[in-house]
Amino acid sequence: MKRNMFVKFGITIGAILATSISFAATSKVASNEKLAIDTKESKIQWVGKKVTGQHTGTIGISTGVVEFKDKKLIGGQLTIDMDKITVLDVKNPSDNGKLLVHLKSEDFFDLKNHATSELKIKSVKNLSPTQAEVTAELTIRGKPNTLTFPVEYKFEGKKASATGKLEIDRTLYGVKYNSAKFFSVANLKDKVIEDKFELTFDLKASEQQAAKN
Repeated sequence: MKRNMFVKFGITIGAILATSISFAATSKVASNEKLAIDTKESKIQWVGKKVTGQHTGTIGISTGVVEFKDKKLIGGQLTIDMDKITVLDVKNPSDNGKLLVHLKSEDFFDLKNHATSELKIKSVKNLSPTQAEVTAELTIRGKPNTLTFPVEYKFEGKKASATGKLEIDRTLYGVKYNSAKFFSVANLKDKVIEDKFELTFDLKASEQQAAKN
């Protein structure tokens, strides 16, 4: 009788432990959230500088996701639609159109051969519940390079947002047009374009958006 009691007791404890382990595993999986970027609400702005001033504009997003674990940013990726690049500061329609054509040409982003650019997070160092240092691989014109930049983010319920700024050396991606690194400054004079340009992003993501995609 005692033996049966101990056997039953052992079975009960085993069942409780198995249930607890299963619940813990399920909870761990549930804590991971992969949210899709809302391409309509998200924005990427660019700034390119030259001796005589600068130009500003936006770039479109095709698709993207951000991934969280226990409310901490752990990964993500973006596909950037280079054909949706715009110029905001040039108001004259004719001049604006000419600049757009030039940006899409082989001198710059070569859209004929490289319609999209890609950014994929390789690692994340979370500095606080809302700040992180992100290391990502950015591919432009088919050329990948790794860069590190700060990100501020919020994870609330089934929604998330992330903002930050990247400084990119265009020459690493084969964009050499009017660069003082490759051409004589004496010849270029005031037509020199800075090698580095800025991308500022404001991304919105949600589980609902993920379901749509």
